[in-house]
Amino acid sequence: MIYTFKYTLPFVLVSLILFGGCTGSNPDTETDADSIPAAIESNWQQFVDAWESEDAAACAALFKENALHVPNGLPVNEGRESIAAFYSMLFDSNQSSRYSHQTESISFSDNLAVEYATFSVNWIDNEGEEWTYLSRALIQWKKDESGNWLIENFFYNQPES
Repeated sequence: MIYTFKYTLPFVLVSLILFGGCTGSNPDTETDADSIPAAIESNWQQFVDAWESEDAAACAALFKENALHVPNGLPVNEGRESIAAFYSMLFDSNQSSRYSHQTESISFSDNLAVEYATFSVNWIDNEGEEWTYLSRALIQWKKDESGNWLIENFFYNQPES
């Protein structure tokens, strides 16, 4: 039986919330409803800046050390080092690119956030051909011991035409 992302998205989302380490609300910790989305938006700006500088290590630094990165139709990248290598491969295969990220929705608790987003990358490959990659993504963010939000799981695929 073949399952499509359309049918697995709700399952993945529920699994991330249930099994991703989400804890209940801590009465000693106030969660500001604006601070978590703002922190994640700031992280995306750092990612875009690193992307457009073709700094694969800086892109990967926004992921947890043991993060899972699942691009559509390509091998899964496990861990920050593997993710950095993936981004290096992309940058080496193209002359330049422009990355655009749009958070569509976000749900969060004190130390876990699940984001649904869309993004696009406008590329010029090494042969001078222009092309665009459009995607939708499900991103699980987790707050580390220092209070920084990092990507723990990043799944994405291309929407149907």
